Amino acid sequence: MHYFTRYNNHEQSAKFVLNLLEATEKNMEQLQREMTLAWIDVVFLKNAVEVLTDCRAALKWTYVLAYYMVSDNQKVLFENNQSDLEMATEQLNELVEDPSSLTGIGDIKRKVLDMTHYVKARLDTLLTDTYQGLQEGRWKYED
Repeated sequence: MHYFTRYNNHEQSAKFVLNLLEATEKNMEQLQREMTLAWIDVVFLKNAVEVLTDCRAALKWTYVLAYYMVSDNQKVLFENNQSDLEMATEQLNELVEDPSSLTGIGDIKRKVLDMTHYVKARLDTLLTDTYQGLQEGRWKYED
């Protein structure tokens, strides 16, 4: 049930991505108006939403893979990578949803860019390790 619940949560989050994108674009416009910024100065928020979208899609399918894996040390490592990405994704999502909770454009930009970079690195790590594990035959599956 755990794997289905996690899969379904990411499936539902993917459906709300359009709402998040719309809210992000409004936040971008508000930041541009209030701080007299150019679009290029706030586009990092939209880029963060794109990374979130990629993460949620990847996480959704990693739960399918994990469901079929035999419980061993390799699965524990896989699930640790999965958990790290999931926690970082949620943190980035919170930053993107309410950037006004941060003080000043410099603070907003630095925190969102740093977290976006971290989340992208975690996603790359999970995807690379998953691919290598498949190539090496590292994963064992339930019959």
